[in-house]
Amino acid sequence: MYYYILEQAANYSVKRQQEIAKNLVESLGISGETVTVSPARTIEELTTMGMSKGYSTIVAVGSDLLINKIASLIQSTNLVLGVIPIGATELITNLINAND
Repeated sequence: MYYYILEQAANYSVKRQQEIAKNLVESLGISGETVTVSPARTIEELTTMGMSKGYSTIVAVGSDLLINKIASLIQSTNLVLGVIPIGATELITNLINAND
């Protein structure tokens, strides 16, 4: 199972892209827990929660900031980082070869 960490949506467009990604993942039969960053639940807290729950793959759904922060938090672990770039720069999308 996967642990999806979604960035707090900055606007309706981002929220809609998150919903599309979530529906696509579900339609492919890929299950997991989804959590969203908020002022009450930081990236660090959510990442730590995912690790403590025993997830082996953490999927960052959002911008460069979210992706980089999660990557830095799990870099010394055996966890796998998945990325769904929503609002990410071309640098990130080129890195994972997801330009569309």
